[in-house]
Amino acid sequence: MHLKNIIAILLTLISAGSVTAQEYEERVLDSCFIEVVYQRMRVTDTLKPKDDYELHDLTLRAGNKASAMYSAEGKTIDSLSAREPKVFLAIMMDRQRFREFADKNQHTVIYKLKEEGKTLTHDRFDLTNWKYEESIDTPRWEITDSVMVIDGINCAKATADYRGRKWTAWFAPEIPFNEGPWKLWGLPGLIVRAYDSRGHYRFEAKSISVMPGGYVDYFDYSARRRLRTERLRALKEKRKDLQVSIAAQMRQTQIPKEIIDKVNVPKTLEHRNYDFEETDYPHE
Repeated sequence: MHLKNIIAILLTLISAGSVTAQEYEERVLDSCFIEVVYQRMRVTDTLKPKDDYELHDLTLRAGNKASAMYSAEGKTIDSLSAREPKVFLAIMMDRQRFREFADKNQHTVIYKLKEEGKTLTHDRFDLTNWKYEESIDTPRWEITDSVMVIDGINCAKATADYRGRKWTAWFAPEIPFNEGPWKLWGLPGLIVRAYDSRGHYRFEAKSISVMPGGYVDYFDYSARRRLRTERLRALKEKRKDLQVSIAAQMRQTQIPKEIIDKVNVPKTLEHRNYDFEETDYPHE
């Protein structure tokens, strides 16, 4: 479990214990034409890629005008903390439930707003909620002659150098949606599998539902004000946040000692020798 996830949950507990309800925003962006659940594999120590990695499920919901990619579990956690803070607090005081939630506490949400020509990213790091906008950036794919059948789906291969990594994507022309995981999209078919050349990231479609009904929703359940920044600065600061010790972060918060002791939060630095999907930002 990443210890920063524990801190994020602890901070949410404090907020939940101090208010009866939190401000949040929800609105419809588009009708949903396809829903894909991807499993993301991320190597968390590039010196030991076969041993240190994490797996998370991420949901993509997309329509003609907009798409959203997020952790369904993370959305549930944040929604509960905003709507029913006292219930959330009671659940989180159970050690086992707390650690289960912390394992699934993924906060990155990526909205692709096609009509507006921009991508909006929500994230949480440095004990703060952030957001940034950027123009929609489509990878410059080179479609090859290679083909493969993945889980019964006929796929073709494409490659692209995108934001510091060389990506390979297997897409399905028979599923005519130019969507994919993370910020990978723009092929004549849904991306079913994608990975980078170093083996640090891998996305695999676990389930695909065409015309599932419902909507592509915008949501923000942040209990604290979400600060605006820009992409390169966000990535740089998020990278720095990986190197800050848990003990130092805890000293900056108002987390009660009895809660910290209850969930046995270690006070040592968590080794996290990895980089993000995009590496084209200033590294110190």
